Amino acid sequence: KTIALKTFNDSTAAIKEAHINNEVLRRGFNSTRPVCVLIDQGRGYIITPARKDIMPLDTEPWHQFSSGSNAIRQHFSDRLKQISFLLADLHSQGVNHSDAQIKNFWAITLKGQVEAFDWEAGRLYSIPPDNQDLVRMTVDDLSVLFKSLTGQYKDSYIPLFSESSAANWRLFKEHVYNYYSYRLMEHWQKMGLLNDDWAEDMLTAEGELKNSL
Repeated sequence: KTIALKTFNDSTAAIKEAHINNEVLRRGFNSTRPVCVLIDQGRGYIITPARKDIMPLDTEPWHQFSSGSNAIRQHFSDRLKQISFLLADLHSQGVNHSDAQIKNFWAITLKGQVEAFDWEAGRLYSIPPDNQDLVRMTVDDLSVLFKSLTGQYKDSYIPLFSESSAANWRLFKEHVYNYYSYRLMEHWQKMGLLNDDWAEDMLTAEGELKNSL
């Protein structure tokens, strides 16, 4: 079998990522599946089986979102919806990716499902998280995703939204935040935790997110 090797200058970072990655799997999400962590002279190495059934999302022609046909535009709109739902699902299970750039998501080529990977910066919270932790995760992950979609990351340059700040926020809210908040609401409703405090805290999260961009 072909393997993939991820190298860390600090072995503790490799151990941390493998732990979070395994906990993400345990909480019911598909992602990379570490086989082992090797440590040598302070450096760390995570070994995972290489996968041929995936396509990193940053390799797709996102610039066609505004210049392509309606079908192409719908494809990318659906991609954003999938990412929004996935982040809401992760947050409902207390998983904060903390580096939610487009390049850290891939699609299963045959099924079209979107998965997250690269858990080096990730954080774990209780299941379900309390409202304060949920606000923290919302602002953290969605602000990174927004910056990724507006070309503010040199290593993940995807200028999908390239209008004024106000227009970019409207586009982000339409194609990402509204789907994310709706999915979260569904989760909290199923858990019987949907109440006025939750709604107020999510309004706080939206305000903090908008102000951070």
